[in-house]
Amino acid sequence: MFEDARNAARRIARTREYRQSRCDRKKVEMLFAHLKRILRFDRLRLRGLSGANDEFLLAATAQNLRKLAKLRASGTPAGKGSAKSAARSDFSAGPAESKRREGVLPKVTWIDV
Repeated sequence: MFEDARNAARRIARTREYRQSRCDRKKVEMLFAHLKRILRFDRLRLRGLSGANDEFLLAATAQNLRKLAKLRASGTPAGKGSAKSAARSDFSAGPAESKRREGVLPKVTWIDV
């Protein structure tokens, strides 16, 4: 029963794109889990779309500042961050990207809102 659908799902699961998607999704889910557990961001306290946007932006900023403080406190020179902080995915693009490629800026996962 439903063997064709199962085979199709197995075929998709073996592709490189699917593995990349799972890796990316895991990184994003870990950020949300950190927001919910560590920063206790379990519910929105402000009303309306603009209130929810502002509250999430504040929570994401707090998370990014914590990462930045941890990176600075580790004492690692710029561009030579630890494997955990420097090997994170890169969601940014722009002028900082060329500096990141040159090894001037460490690679850090940021929450884009």
